[in-house]
Amino acid sequence: MITKDYWKVQLYRQQLEKEKKFSESLLRSREQLISTVSHDLRTPLNTITGYSELMENTGLSGKQVSYLKNVKSASKYVDSLVNDLLDFSKLEAGKIKIDQTIFILSDLIRETAENLKEIHLTKPIELQLKIDRQLDNPVLGDPFRIRQILTNLIGNAYKFTDEGFIKVEAKVIGEDNGKYQTSIQVTDSGIGIKKEKQEHIFKEFTQAEDHMDKKYGGYGLGLTISKKLTELLGGKISLQSEENKGSTFTVEIPLEISKKPLNSPKKIEISPKIELSLLIIDDDPAMLKLLKEVCQHLGFSAHTYNNFYEVSKTGTLEYNMVLTDIQMPNITGFEVLSKLQSGTYSHYAGQPIVAMTGRKDLKRQQYIEAGFSDILQKPFTKDMFLEVLTNLFPQPVHEEAESKTKPLITSGSNLFHLGVISSFLGDDEEGIADVLQTFITDTKTNMERLKKAVDDLDIKKVNVVSHRMLPMFRQLNSTEIVPILEQMEILEIDQWEPKVLKQAYRDLHNKCTVLILAIKSYLATSPNYSD
Repeated sequence: MITKDYWKVQLYRQQLEKEKKFSESLLRSREQLISTVSHDLRTPLNTITGYSELMENTGLSGKQVSYLKNVKSASKYVDSLVNDLLDFSKLEAGKIKIDQTIFILSDLIRETAENLKEIHLTKPIELQLKIDRQLDNPVLGDPFRIRQILTNLIGNAYKFTDEGFIKVEAKVIGEDNGKYQTSIQVTDSGIGIKKEKQEHIFKEFTQAEDHMDKKYGGYGLGLTISKKLTELLGGKISLQSEENKGSTFTVEIPLEISKKPLNSPKKIEISPKIELSLLIIDDDPAMLKLLKEVCQHLGFSAHTYNNFYEVSKTGTLEYNMVLTDIQMPNITGFEVLSKLQSGTYSHYAGQPIVAMTGRKDLKRQQYIEAGFSDILQKPFTKDMFLEVLTNLFPQPVHEEAESKTKPLITSGSNLFHLGVISSFLGDDEEGIADVLQTFITDTKTNMERLKKAVDDLDIKKVNVVSHRMLPMFRQLNSTEIVPILEQMEILEIDQWEPKVLKQAYRDLHNKCTVLILAIKSYLATSPNYSD
């Protein structure tokens, strides 16, 4: 009997292990399926969105504009679904990491709520904000994920409320060991949720009613993602609702009180009375063009080189500061620093050397210890650039007495943004057009180099070209292309199969083609542009 029972236990154990492995295999397959399908959807979706935007400027009839509006609306819906599926897949696999960044929670809540209000201006809904003054203090947390939670909750409130009000109330409900226990309530006067349905509302792909997806849109992932993100942040989310009277979602999240203040950028400008001169080294022609334009706008000169070895060791080259990229194909920024400080360049007399980099694996202190005077993390804005100059040259730089900032130029496209470039060049459309034309030419050349590297499976070349392309795509905030280049930049031998690498290149090529078309469409309005 004992032997018989023992073998039964062993048999059950084997069956359980087999079922466990099968369940884990199913979960991995589901994760892989969601990830693969979501990524594969992005390429045609980006193409549809890009060409739809281009078609808007081709003199369409009223009916055609209406059709195009429906296409863009459907594309936006699918894009939202793809993003949520990817987030859901990452959360299920435990692949989302939480950042610790200094931010002001009250500002984040106001910005998120006001942005959603702008989208739903046609609805007769009053937005009410009540935010505890304690939340004006800087805290440490993950503002991106908190914004994602709030966007889902406030967005749902607008979706399920036809008229009435939406109230967002945020307060500190406890303070202990240098942490705020914060509570954010989103209350609406909408359709509410039946009591028997409330316990299921946070489950994936679940709607409070079967007909809701047809009437209101959506697919039942927003609240699931919000719940998982809240728990990942160490908090909890709850719901109180009454049918036909409205709902209240409450999010409680612990946030560490920041010991450092949040420095707001100063409005600064270079005094035209004192001239500065820069020696700039970067292998990206478009980035060099942008920096040279910036220097001209600020009233000082720039000597630009895309190859450090072209800089003469002797001669009368005059400059007050060196600005060098860190990762270049034939030399690194650290090597530039070493060569200049070696004494072999007669024109170098201890001028400060500033690093420009898109790398995130090294901390600022490591650059300072190496001998750099400061660091500019790409992509950087005009204010960040001027802040470095202010620290190094306090006399030539002074604060503006009054803010005289001009409105930034917008691209009119979702595929690229001119905010960063416009922050440098203001409303100089000719200068912006020159930078964009250089970017187009340089991108075409780099894509040819990248294709050859991919065909030859030359991974090191793939890394180099991808790194060279990244800065300007970041400056243009091309959110669809930057992640692909970032993956290619750090790609290691045997990390991707040749088939996957070639598919990634095709995906990149399609996105770049649509982006260039969108930029050309924007440039077509410039009198200085010739295709």
